[in-house]
Amino acid sequence: MSSTQTSLVCPRCGLRDGGPRCPRDGAWLITDEAWREAPHDGLLGAIIAERYAITRRIGVGGMGAVYEGLDRTHQKTVALKFLRPQYASHGALRQRFVREAEAAASVRSPYVVPLLDFGVEPDGTLWMAMEFVRGWTVRDEVNRRGGLEVDVAVRLTRQVLLGLEAIHAAGLIHRDLKHDNIMFVGDRRRFSARILDFGVVKSAIADVHARDGQGLRTATGVLVGSPSYMAPEQIRGVEVGPPDDLKAMGVILWEGIAARRLFTAQDYESLRRRGARRDAPPLETTARGEPMPPDFSRLIARSLRHDPGERYPDARTMLMALEQIGRVPEPLPEDLLADPGPD
Repeated sequence: MSSTQTSLVCPRCGLRDGGPRCPRDGAWLITDEAWREAPHDGLLGAIIAERYAITRRIGVGGMGAVYEGLDRTHQKTVALKFLRPQYASHGALRQRFVREAEAAASVRSPYVVPLLDFGVEPDGTLWMAMEFVRGWTVRDEVNRRGGLEVDVAVRLTRQVLLGLEAIHAAGLIHRDLKHDNIMFVGDRRRFSARILDFGVVKSAIADVHARDGQGLRTATGVLVGSPSYMAPEQIRGVEVGPPDDLKAMGVILWEGIAARRLFTAQDYESLRRRGARRDAPPLETTARGEPMPPDFSRLIARSLRHDPGERYPDARTMLMALEQIGRVPEPLPEDLLADPGPD
C-alpha cells in the first residue's frame, strides 16, 4: 500500500488495507476513528440492500441508531437510520413503517431533509436512508451566539413552517421537532433551515404501542418524542395533529430567543402538570438585548397555548400570520437551497 493512501481497517477482522472492501470477509473498510468510536458495533462495514455501505456510527437513541454511510450507486454520503432489533418481530409496526415511509418519500420541500430510500432487511430490521446534511443545529446557533437574533428567528420560522406544511400535506406529523432536529446550512448571512427526522419511526411506534395499551412509550420504556417540546395532549397519548408540531416550534423559538429553558420539568408527568397550570410568558426582549416585535411575540405565544384549539390550526395559517409582521425576508435563491455546502 502506498504511503499516500489512507489506511483503513476492517471492523470485523481488523485487517488494515487501502480498501474499499476487506479481501477476507467482504466488509466495507472504515477509518480508525470510526472503529474506535464504536468498536463492537456489528453494523459497521455492513452493506445494506447491496447499495449502502455503513462507515461510521453517528449516534444511538431510544428507538434505534443513526449511521453515516456511502451510497455506492451515486457515490455520495447518506445518513442511515436503523430501528432497534426488538421491533423486527412486530408485524403491525413494519406495515405502518412502510406506509409512513412511502408518504415521507413523497415530501418535496427545500426545507425538509429528503427520505431517499427505506427497506426491511431479511431479519426484519427496518432502515431508512436520508440526505446527509452538513451544517449546524439551532441548538448550536443558540449556544454560539447567546440566543437567536430576531431576524434569524423570523427567517427560521418562515422556512420551518414551509417545511411543516409539506410534511403535513403528506399526512405526516413530525412528533419530535426540537432544537437538535433543525439544521442551518449555508452560512449565517444566507442560511437555509432543514427539518430532520420527520416522524416516520415515531409515528409508526406511537400508533402501534397506543393500540397495545402502552401509550406513547416504546418497548424499551422510552417516550416517543422529547417531553420539553411536546404538547400536553401529545404527552397524554391523544391523537396528534399539526397544532402539536406548531407547539414544538413555539418552544424552539421561545427558548432560542430567550436562551433559556421554557419548561424545566424533569419528567413528562411533571411537565404535563406544569403545562396544565399556565401558558408560556410573553417575550419582551431577546437574550441578546433586542426588543421583541410585539406581533412576533404574540405569534409565538399563540403557538404555545395549552389548549390546541387556541393554537394555529395549521402551518399555512401560522405562516400567513407571520407574513403580516412585515419582517419576513425574501426567499433564498433556489441554487443555494439545492446545494447547502459545508458549514
